[in-house]
Amino acid sequence: MRRRAMLTAVLLGCLSLLAAGCAASEAPARDGKIPIGVNVELTGPASLLGASYKNAVDLIVGDINRQGVLGGRQIELVVRDNKSDPAEATRVAKNLWDNEKIVAMVGPGTSPTALPVAQEAERRQVPLVSMASSGAVVNPVEQRRYAFKTSPNNDDMADVQVRELTERKVGRVAYIAPANAYGDASEAAFLPAARQAGLQVVGVERFNDKDKDYTVPVTKLAAKRPQAFAVAAISPQSSLIAKAIKTTGFAGPVIFEAGAGAELFVKGAGSASEGMLMVHPAILAIDQVAGTTPELLARKRFFRDYATRHGQFSGFASYAADALTAIVRAIDAAGSDDPRKIRDAIERQGFDGLTGRFAFSDRFHGGVVKDSLTVVAVRNGKWTLAD
Repeated sequence: MRRRAMLTAVLLGCLSLLAAGCAASEAPARDGKIPIGVNVELTGPASLLGASYKNAVDLIVGDINRQGVLGGRQIELVVRDNKSDPAEATRVAKNLWDNEKIVAMVGPGTSPTALPVAQEAERRQVPLVSMASSGAVVNPVEQRRYAFKTSPNNDDMADVQVRELTERKVGRVAYIAPANAYGDASEAAFLPAARQAGLQVVGVERFNDKDKDYTVPVTKLAAKRPQAFAVAAISPQSSLIAKAIKTTGFAGPVIFEAGAGAELFVKGAGSASEGMLMVHPAILAIDQVAGTTPELLARKRFFRDYATRHGQFSGFASYAADALTAIVRAIDAAGSDDPRKIRDAIERQGFDGLTGRFAFSDRFHGGVVKDSLTVVAVRNGKWTLAD
């Protein structure tokens, strides 16, 4: 019963579909497993993210398979390393489609790796659910019918960053982001949101995500005397930027997007992380959230189980877990492992996942809804809910 309860919480509604007599119960009985590809960054610059993604799907697939799908069939995860490289991510995807005959894909997990794969998935007509942040992975929807994502959306994160800064009476803000697709989408979201709220953006710097020191761009921005820094960066770049900001003697608020790396950020930045802010789904501080709803209990359980298995929780883990859950729910709802039917079923579903609420539609393939985001702060080396 405990295992059944855990699966119910993780899938958050899939069993109710079965109980209601959905098409899953009408699927033809066929031998064989259902192959789902996992195209993630296990080596290269984004390897820390990729490890979290793999750990997450490995954690929940056992409970999914104890229940089974389509009359008890098993999910087979086919995990491949895209080396954090866009060309390799595309090669991996083609191999998964052509040779492994996957019916859907979890990943890729970064914007640069996900963008070309999303384009190719459209041509192959095989759905993917990415953990990348850039809205370009799923937009425009009419050209990305087979691409979905679970991570927060750029415009939503920018809105929360701006709201937090205005509530702190900030008037002048400096902005820094990587010179890649992720940075493009983040800057395009943040600058209009800031200006609409009356914030003066005193400077913008874009950095090379392969650099090991960001003293120069940070110092340039600090010289413009901002009252706050807003940052878009993944780990380890986010930690290096935090250190560079502290080195300048800047003492105002610094707020990162969710890509900053959560536990990886704190570990990498060390004491420089203290007091810094981040927009993130609430699961990162779920042990401080009161409530006993099935959704909250599922998040608390996932947080605990992941931390127990891997020594600490990863802020990226729930994105991959929800990506797999979205696919499995769709297979059950469609009553089929046909990729096109899975795509249609993903697009029709809304559910409360581990990251937060998802509300996919034929007009929206983006990530977790804005109401699922909060602001967390580092206190005594740990992420806590901000004041």
